[in-house]
Amino acid sequence: MSVEALRGSDESFEPFIARVRPHPGQVDSARNIKAFLTGSQLLNRHDSQNVATLRQDRYSLRTASQWIGPVLEDFALAYDQLTVELNSVTDNPLVDPETGRVLHGGNFQARAVTSAAEKLRQGLQSIGRMLFTQCTEMINPATSWGLPPNLCSDDPNDSFLFKGLDVVVAGLTSELGFLANPVGSHVQTAEMGNQALNSLALVSARYTLEAVDVLSQIASAHLLALCQALDLRTIEIEGRKDDVSPDATPYIGRASQRMYRFIRKDLGIPFLGEAKLASTEAATPDGVTPSMGLYNTRVYESIRSGRLYDVVLESLQEMKA
Repeated sequence: MSVEALRGSDESFEPFIARVRPHPGQVDSARNIKAFLTGSQLLNRHDSQNVATLRQDRYSLRTASQWIGPVLEDFALAYDQLTVELNSVTDNPLVDPETGRVLHGGNFQARAVTSAAEKLRQGLQSIGRMLFTQCTEMINPATSWGLPPNLCSDDPNDSFLFKGLDVVVAGLTSELGFLANPVGSHVQTAEMGNQALNSLALVSARYTLEAVDVLSQIASAHLLALCQALDLRTIEIEGRKDDVSPDATPYIGRASQRMYRFIRKDLGIPFLGEAKLASTEAATPDGVTPSMGLYNTRVYESIRSGRLYDVVLESLQEMKA
């Protein structure tokens, strides 16, 4: 959706590029993104004679598969580590039922969990940093390739629609960067020297859960901005209608269509303008006034509850069909 909103190209995800540098995560990521863009009419082929056309996408789009790839590989390894750990025996001592021996070892040492959790947390930070860049490039007219400042649908002299969200995403990205710091390097000796090494796996896991929550907030803000940007691209193509209710569905790829419909229809989040926010006429029956925070919370809750993941899985299944 970021590629489409920023009028990028799918050239960066051509199989040849990954084939000559065949890191598994990069290959997988590029294949997925290119498939997700199938059917999009918003792609820029960069072969135009227009002198104002960028010859290459900005880094946040052009290097996305190289950025995501190592994260996927780390996540796969972390998954394997945690799967082994959760299906293992960690008692001390251990009894070998075949020989009857009682063995005193160190299977309680959970360094594998620390390793897995830290790979996850650092990967979450990488994804969040990429989303932050894509989001701010959409909001900033110097980098958005024609989108209005702050993704406003009203007079940009009077409307600062997504400015607050821009600030929030910056703050969350900073927090995510802090949480990505390693925990395992802070091990201290405990129990009067008996426990000379401690995994700190629980601490690392707790910080990782916090990082998941922070990334969920960044992703929800980004999705809100993406749908707004895609609607603004639709207005570029179709012109502004009297009721200002654009529908980006005909112009975006199949995967984007699923997510766009989920945000707009299932979650009931409209194309935003100052007139639709902080208006008593737009208040819901229970008296709640629509706001950026309210709509952002709806997307966030759909991520945390798992509802949004169904949309992602449907797109992946369609791609592999």
